[in-house]
Amino acid sequence: MPTDYNVVWSDEADRNVDSILNYLKEAWNRETANDFLGELLKRVGMIARYPEAFQK
Repeated sequence: MPTDYNVVWSDEADRNVDSILNYLKEAWNRETANDFLGELLKRVGMIARYPEAFQK
């Protein structure tokens, strides 16, 4: 069974995600921003679970 690792977000990455979400809320709507965040977190979860699949 795979072990989930912790994904550590840098301060810059955190600010960038906040900026993207704010843009999506203003340019589109809250639902679009929430959809984006859900998809992003799903992908980050995949990286946490299977980091070897995302090597450089």
